[in-house]
Amino acid sequence: MELKSVKPCGQCTPWRSLGRARQHRAVATTALRPLRMRRAERPFRPSRPWLVIGSAGYAKARGRQARHCRVPAEMTEDEEATDAVDDTGGGEVQDGRRSYETCVGSYAWLYDKQGYDWTELAGRREKGPKTSVALIIGYLGHHFAGLQQPWIASENFVRAVETELELALLKAGAMIPENFGNLCRLRWSRVGRTDGGVSAACNVVTGRLIVGKEEGALDALVERIRSFLPPDVELHGAAAVSKRYNARWEGARRDYRFLLPSFCVVPTLAKVRQWLAENRPLESPTGFDVEDLREIEKELGLRQVRISDDQLQRFREAFCSFEGTHYFGNFANKKLDPMGPQGFRHLRRVACGEPFVDNFGREWLPLEISGDSFLTHQIRKMVATAALVAQGIVSMEFIQAAMHRRIYVKTQRFPPVGLMFQRPFFSPKTPQRAGVEAALQSEDVSDRIAAMKARLEEAILKEADERRSAVKWLACVAHFEPEDMESEVLKEFRELKSTMDRQIRGRRAASTQVVCIRAGEGSDLWLGRHFQSR
Repeated sequence: MELKSVKPCGQCTPWRSLGRARQHRAVATTALRPLRMRRAERPFRPSRPWLVIGSAGYAKARGRQARHCRVPAEMTEDEEATDAVDDTGGGEVQDGRRSYETCVGSYAWLYDKQGYDWTELAGRREKGPKTSVALIIGYLGHHFAGLQQPWIASENFVRAVETELELALLKAGAMIPENFGNLCRLRWSRVGRTDGGVSAACNVVTGRLIVGKEEGALDALVERIRSFLPPDVELHGAAAVSKRYNARWEGARRDYRFLLPSFCVVPTLAKVRQWLAENRPLESPTGFDVEDLREIEKELGLRQVRISDDQLQRFREAFCSFEGTHYFGNFANKKLDPMGPQGFRHLRRVACGEPFVDNFGREWLPLEISGDSFLTHQIRKMVATAALVAQGIVSMEFIQAAMHRRIYVKTQRFPPVGLMFQRPFFSPKTPQRAGVEAALQSEDVSDRIAAMKARLEEAILKEADERRSAVKWLACVAHFEPEDMESEVLKEFRELKSTMDRQIRGRRAASTQVVCIRAGEGSDLWLGRHFQSR
C-alpha cells in the first residue's frame, strides 16, 4: 500500500502539537498500520499532510512507549479489505484475506502427505458465529515436542500438544475444515509456552471457536472436546472472553515446580568424572543408553545419596539468589542483546522445599519458581547453575557474573523431565481477566487441577526412573566441561567491576571538585534535595 496523500480522520493529534524529537521520530517511522484511538474532543484539520496517531492500549502493552503511524487519505477496495482483516500474526494477504501455511505440527500436514481426506473428520462444514474462548488444559509433556505447533521446515511430522488439541477442535465442530492446519486462523494465543518434555497441570490457551448461542453451549462444547482428546491431554474447563483477549499479555504471573534429584546437588560430579576416565575414557555420554546409565547409578550408589543440612543450605543460598529483577540473557536458549530489555525478568518467589524420598528410593528436592514471565530454558539453566554451585564446581560469584549484562556466559541446561507448569494467574482488574481467574478458582476446575498435579508428579518420578536423564546430565557435564569452568568468566567479571569502580570514583571526584569551585565563587549550591543559599 503506497501513501500519496493524507486526509484528516478527526481522531488524530495535530502535527504541530508534537515536540521536535517526536516529529522526527514520526517522519522516520515506516510502520503503515493504523492503530485504534480514542476520539478526540475537537476534530482538527491540520495544514500539514501528515497526522500522528497514538494508541493508549498498544503503548501500554509495549512498555508505555508511544507508537505512531501514518493514515492514508485514499484506500482502494483491496486495501480496505486488507485493513479489515484481523491481525493474528503471520500470513500473507491475498484477495483481502490472510493465507497461512500449514504447520509441520498439524495433522493436516501429515494427512496431506499421506493422501488422506481429513475433511471427513470435521464435526461441521458450514460456517458459524465465533466466540473467543479460553480453554484451561493440562498435559503430560514427555511425549510431545512442546505446547506450540512447530514452524520449522522439516520433512518429518512433529507432534505437539496443540496438534492433538487442534484435531479435537475439528472433530468437536469448534472449527471448520478451512481453518484446520494453522491455529493462527483462530487468533490463537497461549499464556505459557512450555518446551518439549515439560508438563503442565494448568495452562490457558485462547481462540475464536464456534460455540453456539443456546444456553449451555459452552459446557456442551467442552464435553465434546474431551471425548476426542488423548489420555495425556486433559481439558479442565473453559470461559468466554472478549474478542481482543490475548492470553500471553493478560497473564500476570506464572508458577512452576521442579523436582531435582539430590545426587545432582551433593558433590558427586568428581566421582562420575573418575568413573568415566577409568571405564569409558573414549566414549561420549551422549550415546549412552539406559543400561549404561543404570550401571553408573548402581556402581556410584547415586540412588542412596542423601543431602545434608549444610549442602541443602548452600544450594538454597545459590538458588534463591535468582529472586528479584535481574538480567537472565545468559540463561536463555540464544544470545540476546545485552543493551535491550528482553533479557530482564522479574522472579517473585524462588524457594526450595524439604527433601522427600520416592517409592524407588531416590531423594528429591521440590523447587518452586514464580515470576511474571520466563525466557526459553531459563528455569532449567537456573537449576543447573545452582546445582553446580552446591557441588562446588563454580562459586556464588559465577552467578553474579552470569546475571551481568556485559558478561557473556555459557550456562548448563538441566533435562526437562522434572519441570511442571503449575498454573497461571490473571489480575482481576478487568472483567476479561476476572472471568478466566474465576473459572480457574471454581470448585470443579480446582479439583481437576489438583488431581492433574498429583498425576504429573507420579509420572515425573516414574519417567525419571525409566530414562535416568539426571544421571546422563551428570555424565555429560563431567565429560565435556573442564574442572575449572569459571576462571575466565570471573577474571573478566572482576576486571569489569574494577573498571566500573574507577569510573564511579572519578565521577565523584569531579563532582566534588566542581562543588568546591562553585562554593569558592560564592554561588548557590544544591545539596541533594536541599538548597543552600550563601
